[in-house]
Amino acid sequence: SQAFANGYLPIESYMQSRVPFKREAHVVEELLKATNPEVLMRKDVFLVCCAMLSDKMKGNNVDADAELNEYWQILMLVLRAYRRHGALHPRLHYCAMADSSRSSSSSSRHSGSGKTTNSQQNNLARFALRAVMEDRPLVETMYQTHILDRFILRCKDVVVMDYSESNGTSTKTVSPLNMLLKHAHCNRQVFVDARRMAIHALLRADARVATVTSGGSLPKLPLHLAIERGISWKDGVEAIAMAGPSKAMETRNRQTFMYPFMAAAVGRRSDLNSVYCLLKENPEVARGLALRR
Repeated sequence: SQAFANGYLPIESYMQSRVPFKREAHVVEELLKATNPEVLMRKDVFLVCCAMLSDKMKGNNVDADAELNEYWQILMLVLRAYRRHGALHPRLHYCAMADSSRSSSSSSRHSGSGKTTNSQQNNLARFALRAVMEDRPLVETMYQTHILDRFILRCKDVVVMDYSESNGTSTKTVSPLNMLLKHAHCNRQVFVDARRMAIHALLRADARVATVTSGGSLPKLPLHLAIERGISWKDGVEAIAMAGPSKAMETRNRQTFMYPFMAAAVGRRSDLNSVYCLLKENPEVARGLALRR
């Protein structure tokens, strides 16, 4: 009753309490289930989690700390709740979940042990990673609270898991990197910096993510997507080009039929540095362009 008198939800009171006690993931999970989704989406519980984690990680460069692990678990549970009910939130918009059965299985726990299995933990991490990569404000928030790279590295086991989604007629393959690269062009410096950090963190977690195409009838490599979005060489194209398959720089975009260096040279967001560096890395793609017909 005191919590409601102060305008807080029970989960907010639990998260923001200044009483020095250990917050437990299973308590947060029950509070999330008991909270009206529409009300939950209006509250900045996610921001509280980020601030709490950021404060906890100061001076702590390892995740072996049991309490820190518990806080990471709490953050992922909150992200899963946002992912389930994101359509109700005025600022957060998510696609429909690919498989609702995964969400129910990921929340189940061993009786008595209080800990999730590796499979359940991976499902939870997958929902959390997807929720963040699909939403620009979440990426920016995690970057500003200095936990974005650590969050991605904690999800390294699910970076190249199957994220296929179907619209009833066709199936397309998506990956966290492709989700990140599909955001509309944005010049906000905080997002540019956050995206660059996220790209590097995803590639460090598992470099294979640079080989996962966007799927659909005209699949594109992450290198193609990054250039299309006007990302500069230093802000992500270099990292993707160097981590991706060697043939990526000599693979044409199936929609425009242009090589990556060509795509980087056209449009309002062309980047001369990308053109030069891509040609320097693989000059063979320019062979024959100056020959007379």
